[in-house]
Amino acid sequence: MPKAEKDASGRRSLHERIAADLRDDIMSGELPPGANLPSTAQLTARFDASNATVKACRRPCRS
Repeated sequence: MPKAEKDASGRRSLHERIAADLRDDIMSGELPPGANLPSTAQLTARFDASNATVKACRRPCRS
């Protein structure tokens, strides 16, 4: 991960953590191939994140 993507404490940004959790859900089978991703509203509530943050992590996941 590029250094600029980390916050001051060295942790990943929120949109990176959300994307990583979605990848984990897919890899574990919790979200099977071809299944819809959770909605923006669901992810916003799950991660206490803004719509913009959730949308930023969903874009690469849809590709």
